[in-house]
Amino acid sequence: MVHVPSLSRRATVCATLCAATALTLAPASAGAATPTDAFSLLSEPPVVAGDVSVRPQGVKARATAATGTPPQIAYSVVKSTDAPGEEEGVASAVARLNPLTGVARTLVADDRRLLTAQAWSDDRFRVYFSLLSLDEEGGQFAVDSVSQAGGTPRREQADAVTLDVSRDGQRLAFVRQEGETANIFTSNAAGGDVRRVTGAGALTVRFSPDGGRLIFTRVVSSGGLDNTDVFTVRTDGTGLTRVTGRADTEDVGGAFSPDGRRVLFSRFTDGEDLPDVYSVGIDGRGLRLVRANAFDPDWASNGWLTYLSIEGSAEQARTQVAVRAPGVPGAETILTRERNFVTATRFAG
Repeated sequence: MVHVPSLSRRATVCATLCAATALTLAPASAGAATPTDAFSLLSEPPVVAGDVSVRPQGVKARATAATGTPPQIAYSVVKSTDAPGEEEGVASAVARLNPLTGVARTLVADDRRLLTAQAWSDDRFRVYFSLLSLDEEGGQFAVDSVSQAGGTPRREQADAVTLDVSRDGQRLAFVRQEGETANIFTSNAAGGDVRRVTGAGALTVRFSPDGGRLIFTRVVSSGGLDNTDVFTVRTDGTGLTRVTGRADTEDVGGAFSPDGRRVLFSRFTDGEDLPDVYSVGIDGRGLRLVRANAFDPDWASNGWLTYLSIEGSAEQARTQVAVRAPGVPGAETILTRERNFVTATRFAG
């Protein structure tokens, strides 16, 4: 089992968002994450190869006439490296998982940078992932894509922290670092026609099903303390709506429901060791617990849910890719048996 020295709220946010540095782009607060948090997340004997995971065939998700078929999943794993005579760093990989066969295939691996799965192209042939290079001066960001069959990655957005693709494939939404903060921008699929959406900070971004709104996470200061809350906004920057706002939690935006009326998000609550996944209406009403001890949820267009389940305690934890069939309470399947720390999971559609 991977040893996680501390799975605190901030540390887990770092792993989930590939944002060990992104959280430092917002105003600093006591206990805020630093770039080195990504290094302290994991501790395991150093083995750095083309693939940082051993992926035996996993459990298969069960599709029925009632539940339909779960889409393919892109997910990412990370481990710390600390070989004798070498500087401490991270090795990571992005893999493609077929829920119906339980078989995963590594698409891209890196023994120097932190890779985090972000999105699929509209034709489902390419997987987008962020890259974070950590050093003593901070972090350098970019978003690349790779064919679902693997191969040479292609640069999509320089200086982008996170990225999503609209369901019709026409627009990209991404968070770009700007000095001491980061904000949301949109562009066409080729990266042109760049438009600013926010001007007061953002950490994550995802499109609504119709492409008209975005769900995102922002650091909010109150009473001298900082926490993260979930917001939605139209792609033209109007209609800003605060969805969550409890002072004793840090909420991290996930994804819209297929009909766009609800959103999934991860919640880190003061006094609790592990995060939970919730859904809530886009007006902030109708809060529902989806899965305790889980984070980084996604919602497929046909209603399937995926998230990262957490087994164990905050001091000794393992994360795995899980799926849940729509409308079938308790119908959860854990799909992976990763030795390393899984950091993100995304449906293809």
